[in-house]
Amino acid sequence: MILLQDGAEHRTSRRLILSVFHHQAISSYCETMQSLVKSAVADWGKQGTINLNDELRKLTLTVAVRIFLGSEKIEDIEQVRDWFTTLMEKTRFSIVKWDMPFTSYGQGQMARRKIVEYVRKIIQERRERSDRDDAQDVLGLLLHTVDED
Repeated sequence: MILLQDGAEHRTSRRLILSVFHHQAISSYCETMQSLVKSAVADWGKQGTINLNDELRKLTLTVAVRIFLGSEKIEDIEQVRDWFTTLMEKTRFSIVKWDMPFTSYGQGQMARRKIVEYVRKIIQERRERSDRDDAQDVLGLLLHTVDED
């Protein structure tokens, strides 16, 4: 993780990650966010009374999954959102950090493993496709980043 690095290792990682934050990428992220927010707010108007905290959390995770992983299928976005919510809820206040299916912590860790598995699947699919021109999300840009060495 770049935050835990220092010296030459940190400079190299930072240089590689900068491609994710160039002007075109940021512009693309903003367009995606704007589209998702407009859609969500329009949907809220149709629902009547809503739990704003739940809806904002759902929107935030939807934006994150779309921008970071490029997932566009509603089912995929909802699944990752569910796994992430489970991970946070089950591990946040776990006193016993025992990674067993019947413990709250274990259920959170299972959700974490599913997220990791999903991300690895996306990475593998992207590497097999190797279409470098369509990288519009953070993961795609990182996968196509090349170090001068």
